[in-house]
Amino acid sequence: ISSLAPYYYHSTTTTSDIMAVVTGIIRPPPDIRAVADKTALFVAKNGRSFEQRILNSGKGQTPKFAFLHDNSPFHAYYEDKI
Repeated sequence: ISSLAPYYYHSTTTTSDIMAVVTGIIRPPPDIRAVADKTALFVAKNGRSFEQRILNSGKGQTPKFAFLHDNSPFHAYYEDKI
């Protein structure tokens, strides 16, 4: 008869492993990527003032242009495209 001794799991994961920050560029889905790419081209050509005009408009507050905000997971992708 096999022993029914408790099973103990020893993990080598530390708190710092769990709290690690993911870095890198997250590629947006195709519909958002198309808008981000086009916007980045216009901003590269016309300057950040073009970006500010979008942000200050009603469109700049919609999900379609969420990548313009620093807290968006797609912001790094957009910045890389500029």
